Amino acid sequence: MMNLLKTAGTKGREEGFTLLEVVVAVVILGLAYVAVMQSLSLSTRNILRIERSGKATFEQTIHLEKILLGLADEEADSEEIYLKGTRLQLGIIQGEDARMKTLKLTEITL
Repeated sequence: MMNLLKTAGTKGREEGFTLLEVVVAVVILGLAYVAVMQSLSLSTRNILRIERSGKATFEQTIHLEKILLGLADEEADSEEIYLKGTRLQLGIIQGEDARMKTLKLTEITL
């Protein structure tokens, strides 16, 4: 009786996956893996680009601060600086009060 119930439920079908189903599953997983790896690669490139950009900006800021400190120490009237391909002139303007100074940054056109 048990044997009849077991065979009646399956009706000649075997359990498990066919070769085609396994191949399709592997292809889908492979495509997902490639998409994840490309996304990771793009993220890594963007992080490196941002680091380089941040480092360049930081170096320019330090350079500008050194110029400002140099101008304040030397009491010079102006200094030319270059930031990202732009030529600028940095000047110190004395205020009415001798202790007060104002910085003026103007772009130099060639």
